[in-house]
Amino acid sequence: MVAEIDELMREARGRVGARVRGLRHNHAWTQETLAHEAGLATRHLQRIEAAEINVTLETLVRLATVLNVDVAELLAAFP
Repeated sequence: MVAEIDELMREARGRVGARVRGLRHNHAWTQETLAHEAGLATRHLQRIEAAEINVTLETLVRLATVLNVDVAELLAAFP
């Protein structure tokens, strides 16, 4: 069961990271630009997009606000 949960978490991080990256590209922004606008370190955003870390609710809200979408849209990639 733990292995299944770990796999689901890896998949979730990947989907959120891909969604953030796609929306960032839609705005034609660099990672540096989005990170600055959201009040995040560039490396933190890089790690989110690379699915290396879990994203907090606060960070999701920051990113959604700057990207002008609902938090639900960042999570819309989930089945």
